[in-house]
Amino acid sequence: MNGLPCSASPNDDDVYKQIDIILTLATTVTSMSESDYNKFKRLHTEQNGGVLLGHVDIDNRCDLVRLLLEKKSLHKKDNIKIVFDWLQESGCSSYQQKLRDYCKRHDIKVSRQLKTRTCRFFVVVLSILCFSMITVILILLLIPSIDKKDSQNKTHPIGVNTTIKLDCFNTSNTDLVDVSSLTLDYATVYAIPEEHISTYHLVLPYIYNKCHSGHSSLPISISYFDCHEPIYTASGGGTLNLFIDLVNSNPDRVSCAMRLLVFCNVSADYISYKNVARDPKDKPPRSVYNSSDCVGSNGTHSFSITLPSTSLLYFVLAVVNQTKVNVSISGNISAYSNAAKYTVDEYHLTRSSKNCSIPINPKKSRYKNNRGHLCLFGNTTIGFEGKVNLFATFITKGVYLQKYWIYSLPLCGLTLIIFFALLIIITVIYYCQRHNRRKRIKEVTGELQ
Repeated sequence: MNGLPCSASPNDDDVYKQIDIILTLATTVTSMSESDYNKFKRLHTEQNGGVLLGHVDIDNRCDLVRLLLEKKSLHKKDNIKIVFDWLQESGCSSYQQKLRDYCKRHDIKVSRQLKTRTCRFFVVVLSILCFSMITVILILLLIPSIDKKDSQNKTHPIGVNTTIKLDCFNTSNTDLVDVSSLTLDYATVYAIPEEHISTYHLVLPYIYNKCHSGHSSLPISISYFDCHEPIYTASGGGTLNLFIDLVNSNPDRVSCAMRLLVFCNVSADYISYKNVARDPKDKPPRSVYNSSDCVGSNGTHSFSITLPSTSLLYFVLAVVNQTKVNVSISGNISAYSNAAKYTVDEYHLTRSSKNCSIPINPKKSRYKNNRGHLCLFGNTTIGFEGKVNLFATFITKGVYLQKYWIYSLPLCGLTLIIFFALLIIITVIYYCQRHNRRKRIKEVTGELQ
């Protein structure tokens, strides 16, 4: 090979370096896989028009090593670095170890490539950041839940002799419910687990309405029970059939003397409507759930009304002077069937004691095994209708999700900023080193041409 003497003395260090680099380069190239060897060969013969050897035919790996050694004295201290550049540029950087051993034997300092050095730095920094984030998350998860008390205030109507479902509360996040009577002198409120609630169809046999008008122009209340008492439907709804016998003696209102109106869960509107003389030809109030056409002919007028579920319903007739009506009623409605089974949980509101507290949380309630909802029911026997107020206190678990996680947002943001900053820096450095490496390779090629 070019540059190798035919004989040398045992003390000729340069000769031994040449022999060592021949063996080192040969073992490096021969240890490559077929695909890596092809990439390394293409770098010198095809890529960029042949970086060093140009377009030549190479029979085997030893031919490639020979040609490279003849083109460049690779054993010299300043030239050995170019071999590292070749391996890096061709994608064979994993075969650098034999060259590093050669440099170590001959006290040649070669800096480690960016790919290895920076990757280690990158892994260390990311490990620190990930460890910090995991630590913060674990700390947040291990912080005991803090109970926060929220409240909800609602008013519910209660009907006479009617069991009304007021509301249901989740036992997992409700502490207790404070009940207070607003317009009643006496009422009963009691609790039932939701899974124990059932309904049945209550048949209302044919009866006459107990409220009569005479010849007054005031609206006439219609009720299956006591006068002014609403009809309550449970979750199954129902149907009410009304048969109204009209005797119209008013010659001026032969075509419009009577109108049927239904109010739903709005007792105040019902009361204000029935206490003032109303003309049936006037447009019904917006709060009316349903209304019939205005009729005036004598005879029996029948109405079948579909009732919504869980509602208090008030029925009223708007009539003109010189009319008389007789109303008969029948139907069927859904009602709650098993309230009496839980009389142990009754809470009585009276004129002297208008407030009570009902525990909902299983830790405080007698329903220790109840993990669903506890429903409150109520009724009264005094007055045609009244109202109770339910003030529920809720327990919100895991407030740290709102409090402590907000404090961790700056750390998360800083972690992302550092991550992307490192990524940009590494990308810039990598491409700068790659540019310098290609520049050095081209400079070596220029020296040989």
